[in-house]
Amino acid sequence: MKEIQRAEDIWRGVQELGFLPFFQNGIKGFSVEEWTPRQLWFSEREPGPWEWKGPLFPKFNYLTPQNFGEDASQSVMGTQMGASYAGILAIPVVCGILGQRFCMGIFRGFLRSWEGS
Repeated sequence: MKEIQRAEDIWRGVQELGFLPFFQNGIKGFSVEEWTPRQLWFSEREPGPWEWKGPLFPKFNYLTPQNFGEDASQSVMGTQMGASYAGILAIPVVCGILGQRFCMGIFRGFLRSWEGS
């Protein structure tokens, strides 16, 4: 896979590989984070991976039959959607609890440390 410069590159990578982790993981060099230039992540001039993932998210369901087979695809899609909705609902709560427990400044520090890595 070549360097990611726009949303279509992420979608193409997912289609080719079956899935593509968004963040760095145990497999070095196998993530959107590693394939996207740093200047695109938090650019004020143009959209980057954070903005690209929203419109791409619903498209991932189209790959489920290809990755898991026709018979299992409905069950897998239900699990995928349930997990995504649970995450969407849980993240604000977790962030609120962490913000109350420590302070909201931890998120700024986390983003700065992540951006510099």
